Amino acid sequence: MSVESHEGQLPASLATALEEFELEFTYPLGDGCRFRISHGADYLRFFRAMGEASLVTVSGYGRIHGSIARVKRHVILKRESDRNPEVLPCHYLGDLKVRADSRGGSVLARLFRETKRQILASDTHACYGVVMGGTGRLPTDYTGRLGVPVFANLAEITILRLSAGNGVIGSSGCAAVTTDELRTVVEQLGVPGYRCFPLADAARSQMVPLHLVTGDDGACGTLEDTRQAKRLFRDSGEEMVSAHLSSFQYRNPEAAGELLRDAVERARAADCPAVFVAVPQGKMAELRPFLGTLEVTEAPATVYGVNIEGETDWWIDTAEI
Repeated sequence: MSVESHEGQLPASLATALEEFELEFTYPLGDGCRFRISHGADYLRFFRAMGEASLVTVSGYGRIHGSIARVKRHVILKRESDRNPEVLPCHYLGDLKVRADSRGGSVLARLFRETKRQILASDTHACYGVVMGGTGRLPTDYTGRLGVPVFANLAEITILRLSAGNGVIGSSGCAAVTTDELRTVVEQLGVPGYRCFPLADAARSQMVPLHLVTGDDGACGTLEDTRQAKRLFRDSGEEMVSAHLSSFQYRNPEAAGELLRDAVERARAADCPAVFVAVPQGKMAELRPFLGTLEVTEAPATVYGVNIEGETDWWIDTAEI
């Protein structure tokens, strides 16, 4: 079997092979249903929206047996005690897949070996990834061996799926702003923890990304989708259309609730019946009372990493998971 690393626009033959490869992997949706993910003909577009993206594949006998994506990017760390945030280079690792009939063999080791080589050749060895709750195998199960350092639990987050259902949300004082204005509000809020700004959110979103702030600048976020770079389909073939609220930050939970309700209403007007957003798990108790009449589904997820300072919140964008 051969190990290859790919960047940029992939050859048509490889793109076709990856589309076939993705069909094998489905994920539980509840009520006995499942869904699958498609990155389309331009597999790496989703990851290029975050930074410098590459894909490692293991192939043989005319098909792909495993893959892992790596993105060299920057995260922003705001400490409680520091006025100015610190910009840190790191690698985001995701989309690790191994065919069922190739597990237990050498595919995983080959993927890790090439990915490790690339990381060691870069200017940073810091890495992180996000794993949804209920995943069969966790990073702690397959790191700490095969020459890979142990990936520790860095933070717990909650993924919210918000929808209006048949309810009426009402008007809001939220306003649309420019990218620069959004960044200014984020800096003024000074929320402690790690966060990321996408390199090019318009590259993945079919709707024009909409930067929103509350009237008192107490909360902000970007309403977008991933349909130009990543789509979800039910096992029936029906597409699951949703929006995401990225760059979500807030000063107080009341402002956060106002922003979330506004985002859901705007998404509904754009024919997106639900909005996904991630919140540090420890913030959920203060946030729940301000979600109003929104229909809310909560799902746990964990941030794992190595060579990254822990003991702080992570503000993850669901559009990047």
